[in-house]
Amino acid sequence: MLYENYTAPVYEPPKIFDFIGGLLEKPLDSRSATFTDLFSKDSTSSGAYLEGLFGLGTCFAALATFWFACLVILQCKGRDVGCASGHGFDGAPRDSEEDDEYYTDNHDIHELDLDETDEDEFLDEEERPNNIVARNATNSGGGYRPRSPRRRGRAADHHVKTLNALMDYESDIREASRRRGLDFHPDMMAIPNYGNDNDYDDAHCSCFSGHPYQIKTRRRRTRLAFLTSAILSICCSGLLLSKVHTPIREAADSMASLFVEGHGIVERVQTTLIVVEDAAAVADDVITTIPFDMVELCPAVPPEFFSSEIGVNPVDVVAFLEQEFETFLTTTALYVDEIQELTWQIENGLTEAGALVQENADRLWVLYVWVVSTIALTVLMMAGVVVAMREDARRFPNPEDLFQDDTWSEFILSWLVLPMLIVFTIVGWGLLIASSMSTAVASDVCTAGNPGSPEVTIRRALDNWEFTPISENTYNTIVAYTEGCRGENPIRQLIALEDLLDDNLDVMRARLNEANVVGYDTMKERCGEGNNIDIFFTGVGNLAGHLAKVRGSLGEVTTSLACPNINSLYSRSVHGVLCTDVAGASATGFVLLLVVSLANMILMSLRASWRHSR
Repeated sequence: MLYENYTAPVYEPPKIFDFIGGLLEKPLDSRSATFTDLFSKDSTSSGAYLEGLFGLGTCFAALATFWFACLVILQCKGRDVGCASGHGFDGAPRDSEEDDEYYTDNHDIHELDLDETDEDEFLDEEERPNNIVARNATNSGGGYRPRSPRRRGRAADHHVKTLNALMDYESDIREASRRRGLDFHPDMMAIPNYGNDNDYDDAHCSCFSGHPYQIKTRRRRTRLAFLTSAILSICCSGLLLSKVHTPIREAADSMASLFVEGHGIVERVQTTLIVVEDAAAVADDVITTIPFDMVELCPAVPPEFFSSEIGVNPVDVVAFLEQEFETFLTTTALYVDEIQELTWQIENGLTEAGALVQENADRLWVLYVWVVSTIALTVLMMAGVVVAMREDARRFPNPEDLFQDDTWSEFILSWLVLPMLIVFTIVGWGLLIASSMSTAVASDVCTAGNPGSPEVTIRRALDNWEFTPISENTYNTIVAYTEGCRGENPIRQLIALEDLLDDNLDVMRARLNEANVVGYDTMKERCGEGNNIDIFFTGVGNLAGHLAKVRGSLGEVTTSLACPNINSLYSRSVHGVLCTDVAGASATGFVLLLVVSLANMILMSLRASWRHSR
């Protein structure tokens, strides 16, 4: 391990992101395509990946299109499909004689259960109405029970009043239908609370039944399903704001702060590198003033006796200046260029990641408007259902109300709210498709390999990169910074340069200290006339000062670019923001958008819930 005291963070994807992303990634896995194929010039591989994404979006688009097509077909069929077409809760028209015969046997207004008495008790066989069904024969065991004349008289009065009331009701229905230009049909006489609903033959129950009990049951169940879907849509829409909108906005703020931190590192390094370049240039100028020839330095003393007679041996200093200094300057300039490239790459990476998150955050207004509008439309539809329920309870069974035009609530819901709901539902499906694609891509990027991590994607992208050449040093540096500082130190060459400077600065300082101990006047006296003692040691002192400044600046660079610092910045931005906050919000948003979109489709399918007129 390069840094024994540093433990790199390990990426753990959010559970919902791991599960949903794995499901959405199936179309890509089936094509053996990965995100890193986009970094290859091979159009076949990149095309397969894009086709997988397109196929994923097509699945949801096909589902929405099929559902909308079914709604259009049902709407076109009209009352033939009853309330499924959006009309009121009526029985479907009967087109066959068998249906009419069934209705006559089960729905005629004269089919009355008059408790245990019947008009048959006081009417002769010939005087009975043809359409009256005598039931109390079976109720009384197959025979008529003799009753007192007084009791039979009360029963007769009761039945006569009941029949008269029903005849008047039928007359009202016929007159109302005539004024409306409608043909009278026995369906119009289907009213509740005559007879026992539980005695209705369950074999004839259907979603298009015209029996009042079945209409009532169908209306109640439809409205219950409508209200349940509406509540679910409102709850999930609210969760979209708290679980998607807010986390992505906070992620954008976090990425902005990380960008400021990373930009600060880059700025410090760039400033320090300028100091290094300037100090190296001055040192290069200073070295031209230093005499390297020992004869010119001390003419009176041979070089081999310089150390014993003068007390100072500058041979090692001269060797560094003659043999290694130029190499040092060249190496420094090369490293400065590589470090600048590295810092630019760090800043570009943070800039692109921040721009990606900020771009998504800037588009959140679309989600916000969609959520608020969806909630408002859903609340209006729920209010319409409540109004319809109140109107049904108030108006029925007034015959004239059976043919009333749409009320103001139905008109608003049908011609304003419903078209807006259709538009926002289509937009919701678009958001769902975009969320599914982004979640699939995020899953492919953040959970690649085994165990899944974004570092695997980065290494694969570097391996597949075929656009601009990447140097081996840059490759190793990126891998080391992203993979937890394993392998070679990304700034190992910079550290080697520091060590070279430290060694030679120690030698220079040692020789300068020796010269101070011996004394410059003593050395000049021993070297005789024409010596360059002052020029040499003054130049070495100036050079040591500039090189010390270079060494200090390089130390700041190595501290700023230390692997733990950059890896921590990478982990917080990639692991924390992109692959946890944004990816988790994307997966959660996909689930919530799917629920809201399906709920909205159900609301449109059950739009008859707000209808209360026939």
